[in-house]
Order: sequence, then structure tokens, then C-alpha cells
Amino acid sequence: MRRSTITLLLALFIVILAVGPSNAATERPWATIGTGSLTGVYYNVGQAMKKTLDRFPDDPEIILSVEETQGSIENLEAVTSGRFYFGIIQSDVQYKAWHGTNGTPWAGRPQKNLRAVLSLYTEAVNLVASRQPNVQNLMDLDNRRRRVNLGELGSGHYINATEILTAAGIDLRQGLAEVQVSPVRALTLFERRDIDAFFFTAGHPAAQFHEVAGGRRMAQFVPLNPTDDALARYPYYRRTTIPIKHYPGMGHDQDVATIGVKATVVASEQTPDWMVYGLVSTIAENIDFFKTQLLIFENINRDSVLEALEAPIHPGALKFYREKGLAP
Repeated sequence: MRRSTITLLLALFIVILAVGPSNAATERPWATIGTGSLTGVYYNVGQAMKKTLDRFPDDPEIILSVEETQGSIENLEAVTSGRFYFGIIQSDVQYKAWHGTNGTPWAGRPQKNLRAVLSLYTEAVNLVASRQPNVQNLMDLDNRRRRVNLGELGSGHYINATEILTAAGIDLRQGLAEVQVSPVRALTLFERRDIDAFFFTAGHPAAQFHEVAGGRRMAQFVPLNPTDDALARYPYYRRTTIPIKHYPGMGHDQDVATIGVKATVVASEQTPDWMVYGLVSTIAENIDFFKTQLLIFENINRDSVLEALEAPIHPGALKFYREKGLAP
């Protein structure tokens, strides 16, 4: 009996030893980041961040959990409520949430626990139009015969499109035949000639524009080049260009001027400083590896991570930026 008891205790001790390291592994800090749909760019960006953190672990090592979400608005709400440590959101959403901008979900209740972490890549506001009828500039849309998709009501595409049209002085009630469908649906409608043009906010290169460039209907990008006064109404936009090298089928001989927002990473005031520092330092110090994972990262550099951060920078991120002379 005694021998069997000893045998049982030894077996139990061996099990504890076997389980012990696994339990220790699970005690390493987890950091959840909200991204987007499984087929979307934000989810792939989150995976690229995770792969970088896994390959170049900091001390303490951060295990990034990449969560599928509905995008910027859900990510922001999840971060400010404490459900996620990090989230990927557009810079215009960051601006509006921090300021409590009217006409937004945060009107009258600015999200003062929101903190900026780093900027990733530019998301251009793209306007694609058929070459027949000819649309050379934004004002050519000021015609009730022009059927233009602005995106689903309330989406980032829709908000960007309406702000740009408003800045140009186009009355949405009178100036065009407005369509409100998703960008994916818009591609089908455009190919079937059911719409003449569509807005689509996306980083470049984007597979959707490759599809349009290779389609049967001749298409082109329409320049979006608002005046400085018009752009000042929306301080979160930045001037950028559409790199035509990716879309030879669109018929342009030079890059097309447009404006855009930034895809940014945010946290809350409660996200631990060491966790933010670890994420930022790992991405920034290994930026060359990070950039190899997605083509949309091609213009990222260590300095660009500070662009278009509309909320106060998180202390953990600011510590790294000051160490590298990137921030005062």
C-alpha cells in the first residue's frame, strides 16, 4: 500500500513538473489588439505585428492576441472600455473620438482616456470613375446624372466621401445621384455600368483596384486636390498620392494626387507603460522585417510612426520616441 502511494505521489509530481512550464508560459503578458474582418487589411496588419513580436521578443515578452472586429469604431470602444489593450483605427476616428466631435458616436463625450501609440500607413481616399462619361475632377460629379457610390451609411468610406464632397461645395441632396453600398458591392455595380464612380478608402496597393484595372470597363482615378482652406476644415487629412506603378491598366502616366488618413494604433490611459513601450520598440527597431510582410508598408519608416497622432501619445510610447530623439 505504501509503495503504491509513493508511486502515485511520484506520478503526480511528474505531472506537476510537466504542467509547470506550460503554466509559466501562460503567465507571460497577453496583449489583445482589435483589428478588422478576417479578410480585411487591418486583420493582416495585426498578424504582421504579432509575427514581429514573436520573432523579436522583448523583455518581458508580449504575446499579441489578434482579434477580429468590425473595424475602427468597435476597436476604439473596446480600447477605451478596457476590453482590449490596443486597437487599429483611422486617424480621423482618433481625432473625432478625442475631441468629441458633433455628428459622431462621441459627440459631447470626448474620449479623454484615449492615447495614441504609433502610426502605420496611409489610407488614401480613392475616387474611381469610368472614362465614359468623362470625369476629370471632383466637380464633374456635381450632376444628378452621375451615379456615385459613397459607401455604406456610417462607414469610414461614406464619412470620407461626404466630407470631401462637402469641402468641394457639392450639395449631396442636389449634386449627384447618391448610392450607398459596400465597396465590394460597388465593384460589381461599376462593372455592370450601374454606377459611374465610387469612393473607396484604402491603402495601396489594393487588390480591388487591380480588379478594376483589369476589368472590361475602362476606369481611372480622379484627382482629389482640395484647397488648403478646404482641407483645414478637416485637420486629420493629409495630402498623398496614388502610386500608379501598381495599376498600369488605369491609364495614368503619373501618380494621382489625393488626400488620406492614417491607420494608427491606439491604447487607453490604463494600458501599462511597459506593454506599450515593448510593442512600439519591437516594431520600430525591427521595421525592416515588419515592412516585408505587407506591400502597404512600403513607405513606413521609423520617423513616420509619429505622423497623424491626434490624441496624446501614451507615456510608454513617448518614452521610446524620446530615447530615439524622435520626440522632445
